[in-house]
Amino acid sequence: MAKNEAKLINLSSFRDPDNFVLIGDDFVFRVYLGSGHKALETLLTSPLYAELVSSGSILPIAKTSYGDLDEKSKVDLINRLPDLSPGAIAELAIFKSPKLTLITYPYEWTNQTLKEAALHTLHIREKLLSIGLDLKDASAFNIQFQGLRPVFIDVGSIIEISKTFVWPGYRQFFEHFLNPLLAIDRLSVDSALIWRINWLTGLPSKKMPSILAFRTKVRPRYFLLNLASLPSGRGENVNTQTSKTRESNLRLKDCIKFHNKLNQRLRREVMRIKQKDLNTQWAKYGGREHYTNAEIALKIDSVLSSVGEFSNSNSYVLDVGGNDGKFAFPLASKGVTSIVLDSDPQALENGVSWAKSLDDSMQRCIFFLNVDFLNSTPSVGLFESERISFTERFKNPELIVCFAVIHHMVISQSVPVRLVIENFRRFNCPLLIEIPSEDDPKVKLLMRGKAGLQPQEYSVSQIRLELERQFGHVSYLGTTSTHRELFHATP
Repeated sequence: MAKNEAKLINLSSFRDPDNFVLIGDDFVFRVYLGSGHKALETLLTSPLYAELVSSGSILPIAKTSYGDLDEKSKVDLINRLPDLSPGAIAELAIFKSPKLTLITYPYEWTNQTLKEAALHTLHIREKLLSIGLDLKDASAFNIQFQGLRPVFIDVGSIIEISKTFVWPGYRQFFEHFLNPLLAIDRLSVDSALIWRINWLTGLPSKKMPSILAFRTKVRPRYFLLNLASLPSGRGENVNTQTSKTRESNLRLKDCIKFHNKLNQRLRREVMRIKQKDLNTQWAKYGGREHYTNAEIALKIDSVLSSVGEFSNSNSYVLDVGGNDGKFAFPLASKGVTSIVLDSDPQALENGVSWAKSLDDSMQRCIFFLNVDFLNSTPSVGLFESERISFTERFKNPELIVCFAVIHHMVISQSVPVRLVIENFRRFNCPLLIEIPSEDDPKVKLLMRGKAGLQPQEYSVSQIRLELERQFGHVSYLGTTSTHRELFHATP
């Protein structure tokens, strides 16, 4: 087992004392250490379970046993619980769900994606409350996406509802969702940037007074929500002794009614937040006026022909510098998953808005990530392994598409051609790349603004030579415009 794989398995869920996950070859296994699985079993025996699975709101869940684990998961389970006897291990409550091909994190999401995750968290909680269950936390990491469709994955956070007016996940919902969304609205920035202030914990409430405008700080809705389930008024849970005293005098139906109303208030607050368009460099690039319709059609045809027949349903394409995803949409129409990468947040927002007009099957085949390919998201958390890096999570694409981006990488970002190509090569897959020549007006403009960069440091011939050296086989596919050429490189 690779070193990073071992870390991922051991550290992906250590913060929950009641249960943990094992990441197998095809399934994710949830292992319970106490009686917490009873809440999950209540869900599984309810008609609600089939409703949530059929709508794609949660992944299918099935009870299993130690004997059904794959060998990698068995070894990890024994390492996690070295003092447990074989008999005790055999009696553990274990559940399994399909393993998702792609995992993303909130510090890579667009503003709209974060908002969808917030609403989906409240949707799952509302459904659980209807059968006497609740969520013990509200982590953004509990939500993943199948294309643009959110799916709840952390079944270990499902609990039986307590007779109290305190939601354990309340503060986390603010810090992971509501605070970042309010900051986006106030500061006109993107959610990925806000989340990168504290990679694992979102935006702490104590930072909000310095971020929000005065009128927002005292807005009645926001003020009351902060107090709704936090009697201390300081954003902390109530005193345990007080909580226990009150529980004895409460009726369960009153608590459920209260939490449903709280859920509705939170939903309304999320929905009221309107994100402004950001004035970014590439926000209006989507028109691609410098290409003719025929040239755009040629690029689309080259993408579709490069895909061919993928090896399995888990295959995906990385569209590097994909802006609004224009060349990913044709792939989605063929049922091929495309991950659009760009560091321009408004370009990505434009793509998400456009994609939401597509039919459901296409929406499940396209996703947008705020990722700079030359400076992608790192591993973070305990031992830098709790949340693993972009390159570890997306290391097996079937194809990388890179249209008219390499000149920005070499000239604007000052990365030598050799290292740019090496960064592509480490993904060990074919590369479809469009290279603007040194005579291209955009290249000339960039060169004039880059003092010290010699003309020989950027040229089509140099890039092609490096492609041949690192990939081996390079095919010339023709010109996409007067000064832009298209190549297909295969390792």
